[in-house]
Amino acid sequence: MIITSYIPGRVRLRAKIFTDGEIYSRAEQIFKSSFGSSIKNYEYNPVNGSILIEYDGSAIPLEKLMGHTDFFRKLNYQAEHFSSRNREIIFCMLNDLEKLLKEL
Repeated sequence: MIITSYIPGRVRLRAKIFTDGEIYSRAEQIFKSSFGSSIKNYEYNPVNGSILIEYDGSAIPLEKLMGHTDFFRKLNYQAEHFSSRNREIIFCMLNDLEKLLKEL
């Protein structure tokens, strides 16, 4: 997963995994359930697997997320090597991400 643009309050993610409708739907569900009213705008482009999230920068604890860089590196590796062979691994990691975000 590549963060192609980031400023506090706005992040754009782009990854081949987001061209898979089921993976995208699961990721969207996690983002919206975890950050709810903190999300101001959410845009998705299924052609290039891009997600733009505009959010209340003060409501999302990025410093706490930074404490989980190993997890995000592993998720990034799976996203970069996305194929039908690691699709289930990605779903399992998304479930782990949901748990991680609920603990913040």
